[in-house]
Amino acid sequence: MTNAGAMYKEGEGTERNYSMAKRYLEKGVENGSPESMYNLAGLYINGLGVDKDLIKGSELYKESCDKGFQKGCSTVKELRSKGMYHAGSTKPANKPDSITMPQRLVAKSIESGINATFIWEGDNAVFEANDHKIDCTFMPNEYRKENQLATTFVCTENVQIILKNFKDTKNSYIAVMTDNFNKEVKTFSVNVYVSKG
Repeated sequence: MTNAGAMYKEGEGTERNYSMAKRYLEKGVENGSPESMYNLAGLYINGLGVDKDLIKGSELYKESCDKGFQKGCSTVKELRSKGMYHAGSTKPANKPDSITMPQRLVAKSIESGINATFIWEGDNAVFEANDHKIDCTFMPNEYRKENQLATTFVCTENVQIILKNFKDTKNSYIAVMTDNFNKEVKTFSVNVYVSKG
């Protein structure tokens, strides 16, 4: 199934036909083929023969990676770096619950003149400031240094968010970054509220 689907997708040995590619790749996905997951994800991410669906494509790339398919892992990393990775709301079974991964976290700006809210649930987050909203995806690479914990997110529109918590002062900050965490746009204090659902 995987080979036939990939051949139709790429037009190798046959005429390119995304509809046939989708049919064969879906059968491969049903059989648990990480290669089929990877190839079907490409159809959804690029809108080839299907409606463009970044969430479905991202989930399929992630599934292929979880099954050990290296191209899937590389693509997930690349999509995250470009702010194009959009996971669904389900938490992977192998992801442990911890204080750093709440069911729902809300951070609200407490600084005068800044109306910003950051909402994080599972792998997904939304950042809203001045009536402009962008989608973000959690990056599982916490940074811990002495009394500081920083959690990172990659967002659409080439925006990155760092949520910083300081244990000794209980202060929290959000840093809005761009250019792959190289340029800081704004940092502001927030109140953080955590709930279990």
